[in-house]
Amino acid sequence: MRDNKFAMRIKTILSIAAFSFAFIFSTAFAGLFIDKSEPQTVFVVAPVSSNTKPTSCFGDRANNSVAGKIEFILRKDDNYGRERDVKLRPVNGNFYRPSFAEYVEATSEYADKSGNLNDDGLPQEFQSAWQKHMKAWRDYADFLEEADRTISDDSIFFQTSRKYNRDIESTWQQVLLSGAKYGATAPSQIQ
Repeated sequence: MRDNKFAMRIKTILSIAAFSFAFIFSTAFAGLFIDKSEPQTVFVVAPVSSNTKPTSCFGDRANNSVAGKIEFILRKDDNYGRERDVKLRPVNGNFYRPSFAEYVEATSEYADKSGNLNDDGLPQEFQSAWQKHMKAWRDYADFLEEADRTISDDSIFFQTSRKYNRDIESTWQQVLLSGAKYGATAPSQIQ
């Protein structure tokens, strides 16, 4: 009986690892279809008056544009996701399988950090998409925390887990689409 439960836990961890790989791969693949063309810029020379303030077209994009502010959030989120992944990877190439508790903790930390990113002042459409995405992650983290204590049937766990993963994927696509409307680039495209 104990060996069967251990085998099921291993299957759970492998399934989570497979999902993580598929999620990262699908996000990178989706980034290939984002339009990278820049709109044409028309320069207009305006008369200068004594009350005109100087401006610069070479300002820090992350501080001066909606696209830059969205990209800042996406970049921070991507960094938090990488931190989560590092916690679950082998160290120095050694074979390592994170425990379910480690996966739960890393997922919860990610949901907390990314969920606390400040989206104030961004377009309402992006804020709504971002908040739905972060809610999907928080719901998944809460599910994992509860599942470890209450779900004994692995088939129920996997079925429910897939639902949360679909929610995360679909809300992430909405975040990317919303951000693209304002000229933001996907994290895989940001350098």
